[in-house]
Amino acid sequence: MLAEETSKVLGNKGQVVIIAINPRKFPELKAQLGAFEKALKRLGGINVKETYMVETNDDPKYGVGTGLSAKRFLKIRKKYTDADAVVSFVGVPNMTDEISLD
Repeated sequence: MLAEETSKVLGNKGQVVIIAINPRKFPELKAQLGAFEKALKRLGGINVKETYMVETNDDPKYGVGTGLSAKRFLKIRKKYTDADAVVSFVGVPNMTDEISLD
């Protein structure tokens, strides 16, 4: 479903960056990442530019769907300004007015 929605938003073309944590500790994440990439290939038109692995240092705040700070998200987004979309498997941070890409 996530791949289909990403494809719709991007008009079935472009490059995405995936944000994830090491799936070694989270077997469900390995399955989710695999299914997402397989679905993108099946849909065609969208390429995975890179999978950015967030270093967690075994911090328990990180998990599947949780732990990504706004500061880290913006740092990643700034690094990949040429990507058409960023898809996070580490959750979505709470963005505030004080935080910007500048």
